[in-house]
Amino acid sequence: MQEKPSFRLAYLIGSSGWGGLEMNQIHNAEWMRARGHEVLILCVKNSPASAYLAKKNTPHLLIPKHGNHFDLWRAFSLWRLLKRAQIQHLIVRSVFDMSIAASVCFFSRKKIKAHYFMEMQLSSNKKQWFRTMRYRYFSSWNSPLAYMKEQVEQHTHMPHERIHQIPSAVNDAFYERPNQHQLRKELGLPEQQLLIGLFGRIDRKKNQLIALKALCEMNDPNLILLIIGQETPNDPQEYLSELQAFIKTHQLASFVKFTGHVEDVSAYMHAVDACLITSSNESVGMVTLEALAAGKTVIGTNSGGTKELLGNGNGFLFDPNDSIQLASILSGLKNKSNITLETNASEMDKNRIEAVCEQVENLLLLSSRIA
Repeated sequence: MQEKPSFRLAYLIGSSGWGGLEMNQIHNAEWMRARGHEVLILCVKNSPASAYLAKKNTPHLLIPKHGNHFDLWRAFSLWRLLKRAQIQHLIVRSVFDMSIAASVCFFSRKKIKAHYFMEMQLSSNKKQWFRTMRYRYFSSWNSPLAYMKEQVEQHTHMPHERIHQIPSAVNDAFYERPNQHQLRKELGLPEQQLLIGLFGRIDRKKNQLIALKALCEMNDPNLILLIIGQETPNDPQEYLSELQAFIKTHQLASFVKFTGHVEDVSAYMHAVDACLITSSNESVGMVTLEALAAGKTVIGTNSGGTKELLGNGNGFLFDPNDSIQLASILSGLKNKSNITLETNASEMDKNRIEAVCEQVENLLLLSSRIA
């Protein structure tokens, strides 16, 4: 069998934010490096991404922050840098980085191939002339879910042959099946009650409040809501304070447990009985994918990526902001023996790191034939 060639790849993180998008970009870069490819990670100086990479001793290069549209001087400088590094493919995940990536492709006369891996929904028209010109410089536009691919086809003039669907990769740790009882002892979690995990950043968009409202409807001491995550530092929303005030007012302290930030999310995922997704509109839903890979029953909102992932019988759906409907679903899970809905492991094989990286490699091979 002929061996696949190795590639020289650059992963650009031009934002100063820190969330799932930036973390996914870093993880995918590390996975491709582990598969033998030459990988250059580029991030902005003094950004959370640079701090994370420095803490992990992961090789990376710091670059100046660029503008959102037509920052030609920064693009020219970046092209020269990538040319010296003999980079063949430039990979971006943020809309913010699309303009500079297209400009790099322009300066290189398309010798450097630009690829966009979509993580946010595209719900409005993007057929303006300047966007159409920008998108044409991309060798591929990759969507993790079918509904997002349809959005690209509907709202852009991107050539259809360059639009692909490649699923998001889930860390191997979520596919394991450790002893739940032992995990709960190690993590200091209740060992007998039904544990419902609510994972992710504490944020108004994540809508954790609806889960608390559902608990009020139930008033069941055998069910514990485990909130895993933290509020963004210096967040002016003060959403965490709002949640804590609601818990105090409605006497829910015995029903809710906050963990704060945790390093090993997979351990907590394996420790819970079911996973709850309360975001009003989640584009992809990495937590949903991780929960399905872990074989957990998932309860999520009937919208966005959550709807696509759970709508085929892999979980329970409730209307966003309908706490009574959510309470009804949770009540049906009160007896652990009723939790029988576990995703067939083979259904999630497509999201394993090896499978996703192979698809990316095939895409890179294909793009070499695009002028």
